[in-house]
Amino acid sequence: MHQWDDAMDMLLAAQASGASGKVAFNLSHALIFYTAGEAVRRVAPAGYVPYAEAAGVWQRGLQALRSAIEEIWLPYLNGRGTRDEALSVLVRRTLVVAKP
Repeated sequence: MHQWDDAMDMLLAAQASGASGKVAFNLSHALIFYTAGEAVRRVAPAGYVPYAEAAGVWQRGLQALRSAIEEIWLPYLNGRGTRDEALSVLVRRTLVVAKP
């Protein structure tokens, strides 16, 4: 899924810029882990555990992103809303705002 890095990074940055902030560190990477895991989970045998869960990826500083992704991105993956709507809400939820 790293094929989407450049395009996704530009989409995320545009959303963050419009909200006067920066994209959360590793948001794009967290989206890759989650999306790939979810895609495989849908076709894998019962009991499948996505790599990010099995390897403890979420516990290495990405748990807050996972929660936001589950709440915002998963409905998009399930056919609700548009990609841009989901990314807009996700970026705003996880936005890093510079301190004055």
